[in-house]
Amino acid sequence: MINKLRFPMILVNFKAYREAFGIRGFEIAKACFDVAKKQKITMGVAVPFTELNKISKIKLPLFAEHFDPGSLGANTGYVPIQAIIENGAMGSLINHSEHPMSLDKIKEAVEETKKNNIISIVCVPNQQILEKVVMFKPDIVALESPKLIGSRSAISKEMPEAIRKAVKTAREHSIAFLCGAGIHSMSDAKRAIEEGSDGILIASSVMKAKNPSNVLTKLCSGLKG
Repeated sequence: MINKLRFPMILVNFKAYREAFGIRGFEIAKACFDVAKKQKITMGVAVPFTELNKISKIKLPLFAEHFDPGSLGANTGYVPIQAIIENGAMGSLINHSEHPMSLDKIKEAVEETKKNNIISIVCVPNQQILEKVVMFKPDIVALESPKLIGSRSAISKEMPEAIRKAVKTAREHSIAFLCGAGIHSMSDAKRAIEEGSDGILIASSVMKAKNPSNVLTKLCSGLKG
């Protein structure tokens, strides 16, 4: 399944922003599709479970923001992997800093994605956790500094050495690598690629933008160098 993605890529995390739901969420996903097609850059979206089915009508890489491994059955309120697949997801974020999981649960989640032939994107806050997570062999790891998430200080500029070290670890295990947190400009995206990243994971810079297409176009330019 990972072979369906081409790098570099942009992954837009819709989170639970008000803009993620309903018509506005659909419009932002459509903007991602249009810009990706025009710029010839892979662009995916990670959306709330309630929006998966609707946004699956737009033909772009679609990811869930989370699922609960081992939850199929009598488990009220959980989201099993079967639910995200049935609603069009080709993969899922795992262990985002805003929805953290234990290492045992991360491992279980990655194993479920492999069994179900969908893509795993495991978020990690630091090198220490990354070195444990790569042993589970996810498809993609994404380094995000919790203190920079939602800020205007980009991880690519604030923590370049951390990115280079993380990239090296990911490469040693043949795992694709993204970085995120605070990335909002063309130069931020360009620096991420220069430091070895295969792409970027972004959220508020697009979700809160008055014109998401303009922001996405600039980020694409940064990925192209």
